[in-house]
Amino acid sequence: MSAYVMQEMTWPEIRDALEEAKLAILPVGSQEQHGVVVNGHGGNQHVLDVVSVKMRRDLGIRMAYALWPVLGGSGGANEKLKGRRIGHACIIETSMMMHLRPDLVREDKLAEGELQPPIYGEVDTWGIGGFVYWNEYTRNGAFEGAPDATQEIGENVTRTALERMIPFVRKFAEAEVDGNTGFATL
Repeated sequence: MSAYVMQEMTWPEIRDALEEAKLAILPVGSQEQHGVVVNGHGGNQHVLDVVSVKMRRDLGIRMAYALWPVLGGSGGANEKLKGRRIGHACIIETSMMMHLRPDLVREDKLAEGELQPPIYGEVDTWGIGGFVYWNEYTRNGAFEGAPDATQEIGENVTRTALERMIPFVRKFAEAEVDGNTGFATL
């Protein structure tokens, strides 16, 4: 694998390099000392929590992250969402992919999620965390609604996510945080 210095590359060269490498390590720590990570996969959320704490405490770098599908809401698909479990390969994620990267969506393979019965029966587990293997949630890796996904829903989710994210990123960049107290001033 080759190393790339992105500030010395054109946007088309960066796009081609990322296609080839499938991984980008972005240095944080120039003048700004903060960063925002846009995350499209909820499975990474706990890791990002730990990384943000370590960056702040060990390196003095502020970090925030956004779960893009959560930030984007329902995309106007409220009726299609009723009673459905959303998450991996659901109507929202699939719609976003149809909008952002339609070339990666194999519409002939879209399937309704084959959800497993709740592991703990009908016990309410809201707010209770713990590790669960993915196949304990769903037999085919999907949650619900992928066959009903549309490019329009994905466009709406993306637009809403941007409308919510842009003001935050601006304030996040402007905020000066006291390293001792953690309090921000704008």
